[in-house]
Amino acid sequence: MDLNDNGEKDDGETFPDERSDGWCDPATRRCGHSAPPSNPDVHAGAICERASDCEADGVCFPAFNGFPDGYCSKRGCDVPGLECAPGGRCQIRGVGFHHCLAACEVGREAGIPDLVLGLTGHSPECRVGYTCFWGGVPGSREGGCLPGNYNAITEPNIGELCMADSDCYSPFALGFCLSGVCSVADCISPDLPTDLCGTSECYFNPSFSSNSACLVPCTSPDECATGLACGEEISPGTTHCTTLCTDDAECQVGYSCSAVGADRVCQPT
Repeated sequence: MDLNDNGEKDDGETFPDERSDGWCDPATRRCGHSAPPSNPDVHAGAICERASDCEADGVCFPAFNGFPDGYCSKRGCDVPGLECAPGGRCQIRGVGFHHCLAACEVGREAGIPDLVLGLTGHSPECRVGYTCFWGGVPGSREGGCLPGNYNAITEPNIGELCMADSDCYSPFALGFCLSGVCSVADCISPDLPTDLCGTSECYFNPSFSSNSACLVPCTSPDECATGLACGEEISPGTTHCTTLCTDDAECQVGYSCSAVGADRVCQPT
């Protein structure tokens, strides 16, 4: 808009780019592009730098947002007329809103160590750095490719202290730091190995972002890694090793339950 009618773009003014093929629909609050993709065979999960690299009405999730080499997708694929191109799967789980993801099947890399673990790991249908994130349909192994936690940790450390996801053992790229303790997410996903949790156990809890996680059960703090508490009930009568505590009895000898910010944790006495 030319606020001062001088025919030039000044600070604070915006002008439409006549070269753009983008559009916005005020009724649906969606923006998109109408140009054909640079590769007509492209589908969700393809490498991209911009939306026009992707299928019609697609978007490009950029590398700086955690998608290695960029990732083609499409929002609102549950709406008629916005279905995914062949090879894509419309999924809400893992992305929070219906998006087209590269279609895959959970656990197909089981038994192939170089794919399950390591910096170059990936699910067979996904690019390096991407894992098959379960779609959440009971009995179905279908999922969509999403960035995973592939790192250099090769030995199980579930139940150990952590500062970040990268500190945790991460088979199938599912390792994560849960309230300061290493865990593995989505352990109830179909077709993952039954020993995924190792000596820990798989628990379902809707409060977890992944609904299920590997945790170390305990009846005494002495069963936990140094500095951890035995508390935070996850199911009736079941407690697990955690950084959080409610009283000194949940902490190991030499530790007390002390306030640290908004939380209470076991601290050396």
